[in-house]
Formats: sequence, structure tokens, C-alpha cells
Amino acid sequence: MEEAKRHAIVADARKGMRMITGTHVIIYTKDAEADRALFHDVLGFRSVDADQGCLIFALPPSEASFHLADQAFADERGLNT
Repeated sequence: MEEAKRHAIVADARKGMRMITGTHVIIYTKDAEADRALFHDVLGFRSVDADQGCLIFALPPSEASFHLADQAFADERGLNT
């Protein structure tokens, strides 16, 4: 596709689209309970229990959750619109 046409398509798409307004982050950790306690008890972030004690924290305009993992520094990210 030629450059000018591609730019025109992108410009048209942007006119009616909502931009990304936040993210959803999943943090894998070796001590999920301690990390959840930090966000809930110390930092005071509100949360909902997604299932079996898995808390999802409201971090406007984002959210984060902690999951137990064998290795540190694994992560997943998503975009909220």
C-alpha cells in the first residue's frame, strides 16, 4: 500500500476511535500474598476478589493483579479502551 493512502486510512480511523485509556497488568510473583497486602493494606488501593483470593486492584486508569509464579519478572499486559 502506498504511503499516502496508508496515512489517510489511519487519519480516518482516528477520527471516530477512542484512544487507549488505561492498562491491565498481571504481575507474577513468588509471594503474591505479600504483594497483595502491600497494595491493599499499605498503599490503600481498592480491589475486587476475582476468584479464590485473587485481588484485582483499581489503579485508575489502570488495574493490576498479582499471581503466584515459579519465576520472577514474568508479566502480561493489556490495553483498556
